[in-house]
Amino acid sequence: MAESSDLGKILGENICVCRIRRNMTQEELARKTGITNVEISKIENGRSWPKKETLEKLIRALEMKPFQLLVESADDLAQYRNFIEDTVTGFVSRALGNQEETGRNGAFGVRHVRTGKKQPGSSIDKTKAD
Repeated sequence: MAESSDLGKILGENICVCRIRRNMTQEELARKTGITNVEISKIENGRSWPKKETLEKLIRALEMKPFQLLVESADDLAQYRNFIEDTVTGFVSRALGNQEETGRNGAFGVRHVRTGKKQPGSSIDKTKAD
């Protein structure tokens, strides 16, 4: 990851690349966002750090996701996607694994939603008073 002094340049390059991919000039982006083309130029060249409101306007106008502003390379984007995938996969695997190990379809020994039967190995029942 880049040092903090490089973040302005990364942000600016990403905005510039996205603008060019959408076949927009700085002037067109300025009209669409209400930001001056001089300020857009400063941001794209890493000479100015935009305010939150300015970033929001740029994100909307360029149809970007916020994380795309600071992704340094395609490798960073791939690492981000892998991290999210691994996190979600791990969460789902643990949740499904826990059900298979305990033989339950619900947590904390609650009654099964469809059958109303108390779950095996349960000592409490949070849905109905016995």
